[in-house]
Amino acid sequence: MVLLSGVLSACGPKNGKGTESSGETNSASTAATGEAERPYVKDIDLSQYLTVKDYQDFRVGREDVQVSEDEVNEVVDSVYINSFPEELGVKDREVVIGDTVIIDYEGKKDGVAFEGGTAEKSPLTIGSGNFIDGFEDGLVGVMPGETVELNLKFPDDYRSEDLAGQEVVFTVTVHYIIPEEKMDEAVQGIIEEVNSVEELRQYVYDYLYEYAAQESTENYEEKVIDAFIDELCEFKEIPQSFLTYYRTTVYNDVLTSALQMGTDANTMIQYYYQMDLDTFLDEYSEIATKRDLAMYYVAIKEGLLIENDDELKKKLEEVATEYGYESGDDLLNSNGMTLEDFRQDYAYNEALEYIKELAAK
Repeated sequence: MVLLSGVLSACGPKNGKGTESSGETNSASTAATGEAERPYVKDIDLSQYLTVKDYQDFRVGREDVQVSEDEVNEVVDSVYINSFPEELGVKDREVVIGDTVIIDYEGKKDGVAFEGGTAEKSPLTIGSGNFIDGFEDGLVGVMPGETVELNLKFPDDYRSEDLAGQEVVFTVTVHYIIPEEKMDEAVQGIIEEVNSVEELRQYVYDYLYEYAAQESTENYEEKVIDAFIDELCEFKEIPQSFLTYYRTTVYNDVLTSALQMGTDANTMIQYYYQMDLDTFLDEYSEIATKRDLAMYYVAIKEGLLIENDDELKKKLEEVATEYGYESGDDLLNSNGMTLEDFRQDYAYNEALEYIKELAAK
C-alpha cells in the first residue's frame, strides 16, 4: 500500500485535525472521527517495541528508467492530431480508409439527442473500429465540408442499456482530413520551444522520462522502506497511541477526499484499494506506525536526530528558505505543525534518505 498517494491527495495537516463525519455510520467512522493528539517516538522506549538487525549490507535493486518508442509515438500522435490547424487540412478529396478526419457529430434516438452521442472537432481514424458498425464506413467517400446522416443500430450487447440494440441516426460533418505525413508547420506554436515534429518528439520523450523517473523514485522509496521493515525489523508490539493517531488522521483525510468526490469513504476505498474501510484503516495505521518506529531507530543510531532545539530551529529556517517560506514559523503554521512535529518528520526523512543511499550501493 502506497501511503497517502493519489486518493489521499487532499490530506490535511499532520496534527490530526480534520473534517468530522457527516452521514458516515460504519464502525470505522465511529472509531475514527474527531481529533487525535500526535504521539512522538522520543516519548517511548523503542527497545520495548522493536529490534533491528544490522543493516550496513542492506541492498535493494532498482530498475532503470525507460520510455518506450510506442509511448512517445502515442503521445506525439495525440498532441499532433488534436492540435492540427484546419488551414493545413486536406479538403480537396474524398475520405478513404486509413484517413484521420476531424468531424462534428450528433446522435439521436427517436429524434432526441442521447448522452455521449455529440462532439465537435473530434478526431477519428477511419477503420479504427472506435465507433459502432457502419459509422466509419459511412464516412468513406464523403468530401470535407459535407454533412451526412447515418442510420445505424447499436449492438445488442452495448454497455449502455438505454442504447443496446437501439436504432439511431448520426448527423456527421467532415471538416478536413489530416495528412498522413506529419508536417513541421502543424506543430509550430503548440509549445513555445517546439518548431518541428522532431523537436516535439524530443519534448514528449523528455516529459515522459521525467515523469517515469519521478514515479520510479517514489516506487523505489516504497520498495526500500518495505524491504527494510520486512527483512530487518522485528516488532514486539505496536504502540496503541500511534495506531489511534494514524487511524483517526487518515480517516478524516479519506472522508474529506470522499466528500469532495461526491461519494462516501467506504465506497472510495473499495474503488481504489479493493478493501473495506476498516481493513484499510487497520493496515494503514500499522504500516505508518512501523515506519515511524523503524526510521526513528535509524535516525538515532546514525546521529540524524536533532535533539538540541537551537540546532533544530536553525535547520527549520534552512528548510523553510529552501521551500519558499518566509520563515520557519511560516512553514510550521502553513502546515499545521509544531516544532516537535518538525523534529520527528525531519528525522524520518533523513533516515529514509540514509537507507535509500545504503540500499542503492
